[in-house]
Amino acid sequence: MYSTTAMAFLGEAIKEMQISELDWDLDKDDDAWLLKSLEEFSDILSLPPAPFNFRKGAWSSFIIPLILLQIPTVEDLQIDTRNLDHLVQQFKAPFESHMHAFPQHVVMVTMCQGPHCQETFPLAGPVDLSNTAGGGLLSNIQGFDTLIIGNPTRQTVKNPLLLDSVRTLHLIDVCLGREELQLLVSGTGPLEVFVYDGVFTQDPNPATAQDICEVLTTKKDTLKEAAVLTHFRSRYLTAARILENVTWLRIATSSIWERTESEPILHDQALVAVFPPALSTIIFEVNREETEGLSDALTKYILSNCPDSPEDQILKSVEFRVHLGIPPEGFKEYWGVMLGHEAMEYM
Repeated sequence: MYSTTAMAFLGEAIKEMQISELDWDLDKDDDAWLLKSLEEFSDILSLPPAPFNFRKGAWSSFIIPLILLQIPTVEDLQIDTRNLDHLVQQFKAPFESHMHAFPQHVVMVTMCQGPHCQETFPLAGPVDLSNTAGGGLLSNIQGFDTLIIGNPTRQTVKNPLLLDSVRTLHLIDVCLGREELQLLVSGTGPLEVFVYDGVFTQDPNPATAQDICEVLTTKKDTLKEAAVLTHFRSRYLTAARILENVTWLRIATSSIWERTESEPILHDQALVAVFPPALSTIIFEVNREETEGLSDALTKYILSNCPDSPEDQILKSVEFRVHLGIPPEGFKEYWGVMLGHEAMEYM
């Protein structure tokens, strides 16, 4: 067992921390560290009356708060959100009065359910973003510029969060309405990178590509990269063009058009002048059954961005990611087009 001094030293050396639910059964050697820590943070933690009886086994819930309060130099904080509301309850109210005690050098926060927050396909959410759970914790961790949230619970997004330092926001396995999305984005600072990786839902009024782009127009002066991956469409997509500084875009074509008996082929001019004018890279996520109906419109879009002079070429790369029905997990087929004078001759 480490001494109290050694524990403090280790805490100051930690740069990456994954906080997960645990059940700690104390033995007699744990008492000194725990008692010292509880006394040190008694003005912050909502402790039972002294004297403390360590034999009751009721101290597991304070272990994670104590660790969180003793890792001042951590930069990458990964939070397993199971029982997150219970974690927040271990702090005295008002929770926001303890902001000074939380890590002050965090660069990235990942908040999802499960122990594998950084995996390509994490076990996502649901994440409670109310002020008494994840929202309160995020508002107390100041200064970080990257936030990744897995499946934020729509009903818990009721107020803007204090995210004014956030420049990169990833929403994974998400399905929000326009109002909730607006609340999240409005709380960020000069947003530069935004990812909306949506899922299907039966909830009413899910955010469409038009909704997402309209919300992002409030950040158009700083936004450079965006992924708009929603399965829900509106009648038109006009707001993407307003994102004048976006140079990299990934978008699901199902959020723009779906083949029907009345419209088996998308009009060849439908995508011209729809996307941000400064794009250098665009990635289309395409369902296999839609490729034939999209081909004319996609070809016309590419040609419309190939000027006569190579020096005037802005759009450099067009990539198609075709989803082949229900393939093995993680499998996709890709092909891309590099644009330039040679590409014009080939086409």
